[in-house]
Amino acid sequence: MTVHLNYRACENYYLKFLLLAELLGTKQTENKKVEERRREEEKRRKERRKRAEEEQESDGRKSLTAAQGSIIYMFNITLGKRTKIPCYLPHGLYNKLVHE
Repeated sequence: MTVHLNYRACENYYLKFLLLAELLGTKQTENKKVEERRREEEKRRKERRKRAEEEQESDGRKSLTAAQGSIIYMFNITLGKRTKIPCYLPHGLYNKLVHE
């Protein structure tokens, strides 16, 4: 079966094709912008994390790891204390709590 398209119909298809190509192009540039923003945000988070670690190290305190936090939490429960879990402990105090 052959289809005969007149000039006007061909022109409309061409314009639709151009419009579709433009829409796809803008969608791709939007995706690139979103991806770029996400990367920048990750960089900012890493920098903040580094700065926070440097501040902790400069204070001479070490932050608790997940395991240390859970040990201290259980330690507090066994003593019957209803205190907050300390965010920072001097290293010597942590060793005392764990090894005694």
